[in-house]
Amino acid sequence: MTTAESLDAGRESGILLVDKPWGVTSHDVVSSLRSVLGTRHVGHAGTLDPMATGLLIVGFGKATRLLNYAMGSSKVYETTIRLGMSTTTDDLEGDPVVIPDASRGVERITRERVESLVSKRFMGVIDQTPSRFSAVRVQGRHAYELAREGHDFTIAPRRVTIRRFDVLELDSATVPDPRGVEGDTMNVVDVRARIECSSGTYIRSIARDLGEALGVGGHLVSLRRTAVGRFSVDEDGVTTAQSYNRTITRRDGERRTVMSARFADDDMVIRSRAVDMSTAAARMLPVVRIDSGMAARLRYGKTIDTVVEGATAAILSGSGRPGDSGCDELVAIVEPAGDHEARPRAVFPGASGPRGT
Repeated sequence: MTTAESLDAGRESGILLVDKPWGVTSHDVVSSLRSVLGTRHVGHAGTLDPMATGLLIVGFGKATRLLNYAMGSSKVYETTIRLGMSTTTDDLEGDPVVIPDASRGVERITRERVESLVSKRFMGVIDQTPSRFSAVRVQGRHAYELAREGHDFTIAPRRVTIRRFDVLELDSATVPDPRGVEGDTMNVVDVRARIECSSGTYIRSIARDLGEALGVGGHLVSLRRTAVGRFSVDEDGVTTAQSYNRTITRRDGERRTVMSARFADDDMVIRSRAVDMSTAAARMLPVVRIDSGMAARLRYGKTIDTVVEGATAAILSGSGRPGDSGCDELVAIVEPAGDHEARPRAVFPGASGPRGT
């Protein structure tokens, strides 16, 4: 381990880029990291459903205070949408829903037709209704809880932005028909796509709505998140979580096998892969550099004379020389306090000096 890696291994706070496996919850990943890192101060930005894989941004230590600023970032997904059948949950987990004449409609699906529909109805600012089995809150409860209990409820549409929707491949296939007897088959078309969208977009809803627009039904078969803002699942330093089966005993005494997450690497290796707080903040927010005197003012909760473009900015103090490891220090996250002033929303303590709020 190099000197730089040794310093990184002792990092008390940072942002981890985790590649989440299929079948485990985002909370499972956080729980496992709490155990490995030996701290309760671990959280994540942007939940991935158990069936989804890919990039989960995790913060530990003081970096958990940065997670809110990653949640609003745009997301990039690679997905497979199956046209020709709907399900009650809009993904593979649900029961099949019969769509009259779906088989004949599937025969008329072409790449040109899908791309034309996407450009007209699934690009730019759109309104979409989340799945009834989503984590959206309705009357104080998760929608999926109400749906599983058989309640009748309505979810209000939400406005989202689709910045890119690339149709990568169409594959016609014959698959077992889950609605019929064993041996029955049905024709479907699997659409592989790459979608860049705003935070809060439900790809399951896009799959459902695309199938409805084509008159054949649709649901999500696979989903992988490849990017969150300026963070990518393909960059160096990504930590891969593993899934495994473990047996738990419920309160009623019933024993069940569930999937959980674990990490092959130890505490020091995982910490060495973390993105430091100043670098992470600079990839989430606009940056303003200040001198040590202004940094001291912010750390005492005072305003400083500077222009903030946008709602928030990361305040860094240091040399700012590219490649100079540890040259920058995250001082605060600020918001405008007038035309030429900024006030702290969150303050981060330096190596010495007052603690942040």
